[in-house]
Amino acid sequence: MPLRQFEKLLILSARLLILICLLPLSAFSQTTGDQSQNRQNGQDPDSLIRLRYPIPPLTTSPFQAPRLRSPLFLNDPKNYSSKIEYDPKSNEYRFEQNVGSLRLSEPYYLRQDQYRQYDLNRSVADYWRQRLAGENFSSQGGLIPKLHIGGEAFDRIFGSNTISINPQGSAELIFGVQINNNKNNNLPEKVRRNTTFDFDNKIMMNVTGQIGDKLELGISYNTEATFDFENRTKIAYTGKEDEILKKVEAGNVNLPLSGSLISGSQSLFGIKTELQFGRLTITSVFSQQEGKTQTIEVEGGGVSNEYEIRADEYESNKHFFLSQYFRDNYDQALKNTPIINSGINITKIEVWIT
Repeated sequence: MPLRQFEKLLILSARLLILICLLPLSAFSQTTGDQSQNRQNGQDPDSLIRLRYPIPPLTTSPFQAPRLRSPLFLNDPKNYSSKIEYDPKSNEYRFEQNVGSLRLSEPYYLRQDQYRQYDLNRSVADYWRQRLAGENFSSQGGLIPKLHIGGEAFDRIFGSNTISINPQGSAELIFGVQINNNKNNNLPEKVRRNTTFDFDNKIMMNVTGQIGDKLELGISYNTEATFDFENRTKIAYTGKEDEILKKVEAGNVNLPLSGSLISGSQSLFGIKTELQFGRLTITSVFSQQEGKTQTIEVEGGGVSNEYEIRADEYESNKHFFLSQYFRDNYDQALKNTPIINSGINITKIEVWIT
């Protein structure tokens, strides 16, 4: 019994081995037969392989949709060109695509009615493309996009529903650590080493804003400006032609005057209004003058100016009262200068230095 079972198992294994060897041969014969059949039909077997992400063929007809641009596909070469020429012999229009002097495909011919339809479609497409590009360019914002606020009241007050803010400038921040190590044995050990944090900033900023068509905002700020009035802040409201309130400015304003009797003022910080009642125009300013006018006389190459300095401001810690009595009666004694109202006359003083 064991010998017969072994023989049966051996025969079964031999049959399985023969079957496994015959399967590739049958598959190869079937593939060879399919390839020969494809060659008889005029088809290349390599062309039957389907790509998972096929590349669209090159457009040869002007009526077909253009190929979509994608990073997966290569761009057209620089010497690629497409042109349409009129053939007077056939009274047709020939559409060609070339790469340099090499023609990519057979030309495509258009009748006159087809060419007119093609030219109309191309003109309409170019028009909408240019209009869309213009709208995208006008709606582009910088760092802060434009805002649209609905409501009739906002439009009536500011003339529009658009808010735009355009910041420009630069900001530089400087960080540093300064370590001082003094090897002086007379100092305590904790004081010999000193660490300080150094910080500096340089900001140059310009901000222009527009709220509707009437309100404008302008800010100019520079940390390295020589004078404070160079940093300007201004808000201006401009009314329409038929409105009484012509203009309102807040911030850095000026009041220029054309007459020579009264000179205008510059570098003002406050509020300026312009009103118009018919032919009457009223300009008013409520502000603080940040600058001043000074006249300088030059004599012999030098500038002479008159100024007054109090004695206690001229030399500090050099003038003292002899006693509290003189301190209490100082203002009363010098009330009618140059006459000194004092009944005390000091004839001798001794100063001891210790």
